[in-house]
Amino acid sequence: VDYISYDLRQIVSSYEAVITISYLYTAEELQILKTTSNLNGFTELLAQALENGDTKLLVRVNNGVSDVDAVNELMEQTARNHPLKVSYLPKFGVRIFDGNTSQKIYDVSVQYDADMDNALRLQKINGVISDLLAALQGSGEEQRVAQAALLVNQLCRYAEGEGSTAYDALVDATADSQGIACGFKAVCERMGIECLVVNGLMDKNAHFWNIVKVGDAYYHMDISLINTLGEHGSLYQTDIEKQANCWWDQAEYPECDGRLNFHAAILFE
Repeated sequence: VDYISYDLRQIVSSYEAVITISYLYTAEELQILKTTSNLNGFTELLAQALENGDTKLLVRVNNGVSDVDAVNELMEQTARNHPLKVSYLPKFGVRIFDGNTSQKIYDVSVQYDADMDNALRLQKINGVISDLLAALQGSGEEQRVAQAALLVNQLCRYAEGEGSTAYDALVDATADSQGIACGFKAVCERMGIECLVVNGLMDKNAHFWNIVKVGDAYYHMDISLINTLGEHGSLYQTDIEKQANCWWDQAEYPECDGRLNFHAAILFE
């Protein structure tokens, strides 16, 4: 309900109340309302909307949150983790309808950049990834992931304050930590490797890297730090090792406790 108004008219000793109710949505508009049980379901619906180029999404989340900033970050995180669906970060807006229960309704708006040809940009990204994957050697998953990380590092110049998308990293070949992480995510996606973009801090500044699943374990992969910390200090790291220079909300990401290191992975056959 957008607002409720009323008019009063005195009739002898009583009043007649005429109540007017104005709704935010028509019955037809509410037909787009989707329902999901939790925030994971919400991000899946948002990813589908991004792939379709939808500008509007109305979702009832049975176990949602009321923090607008948290939902905005979740939407940006969804875009970062789907670099083969949307080649840049759209602008998001959200209105949250909260009935003081765990059930929330998110009215999401997505503003795309009219100057960006998403289909063409995705085609270029996939072309670069195809060339990169053709250069991989060996059949071991551990080795191929390590080689892919090295190739992305060779391809892309790391520069904070520069591009922050997979397109910037893989096509323009210059990007910040977010762009490099999104680029590596895109490569892993084509390889069939589970990979996440991590939003964290390094020296109290925003910093992005990846978590990959290789075998049955998860590992930190920070391609943007290869040139400064070396392969051993940036690839195939555990939580304990990554905590030496970075902070992240560990409750939001899988635990990284695998036994591989870079040397073992690159030699794996």
